[in-house]
Amino acid sequence: MTNPLYPANDCVAELRPEEIRWFYQEEGEKKWLPFNGYDSLRLECKHRELLCTAAGAAAEAPATGGSGDSHTEKILVRGGLFEADIAARSCRPIYWSGKSLKLV
Repeated sequence: MTNPLYPANDCVAELRPEEIRWFYQEEGEKKWLPFNGYDSLRLECKHRELLCTAAGAAAEAPATGGSGDSHTEKILVRGGLFEADIAARSCRPIYWSGKSLKLV
């Protein structure tokens, strides 16, 4: 018996970057808060860029020994008040000292 809500022959396509929403969580809070659309788009594009770079580096590694470059560009988010590090999955304030936020 098939379920009409979940047709067996439907193919799920990969989501486009503008369809992805990134979230952050403040220290000690249970609730995840969404980034605005522009910030989410920039975070997702950088995330995909890092995935492609990592895949390319993995393919190169046997031939060149791999460079192991872990430097990643920070992305300004939340009105330029925070910088996000995709590789570390964290976001920290720029102009004041404060705890890092978790990214997902």
